[in-house]
Amino acid sequence: MSHAFWQIFEQYADFPDGDTVGFVDLLYDELVKIDPNLVIEISEPDGKDCRELILSANGDTELFAKVEELVASAPPTPGWEFIALRPPRGFDFVLQFDGKDISPAAWKFRPVATITGDQGIEIFVPGPKRKISDDELALIVEIGVGERAFAALQHLSYTQSQKNDDFGDWFDIAELPGYLDGTDE
Repeated sequence: MSHAFWQIFEQYADFPDGDTVGFVDLLYDELVKIDPNLVIEISEPDGKDCRELILSANGDTELFAKVEELVASAPPTPGWEFIALRPPRGFDFVLQFDGKDISPAAWKFRPVATITGDQGIEIFVPGPKRKISDDELALIVEIGVGERAFAALQHLSYTQSQKNDDFGDWFDIAELPGYLDGTDE
């Protein structure tokens, strides 16, 4: 089935600018035949007229190998980079939810252990108090650390309360990818 996906890709890869949605729809129709839980993301061209095609398992670790195999079977195509699983992007970005911007660059985190011993983190969100849904928090952290590292977290929570300025056991959110992959413990 991956052969049919890449055939459709090659047939329409030179789609006109402004028709990204139509191209993604065509590819998605083939992708769901491989597995309905997979998703696709396509970037706009960068300064070198190169686009990224990211195939994601949407956090389902059981599908990681399938995504990697699919990307490994991609035909070499000038102007395209194929990426298996959402890569880490860092935390220097702004997302908008319900008309309000959220910028995680100043956030802090600390490791937490659950009763069952699962790996988790608590995030401190400075600034005006605002409800952040579980889905919003998960999306922000996944963008920052990437799909593979995010899948290793079994617990994720946040707080906006800090009794004092003692952040001795908190780390800058930019250090989270290194913590999760074991390089900054």
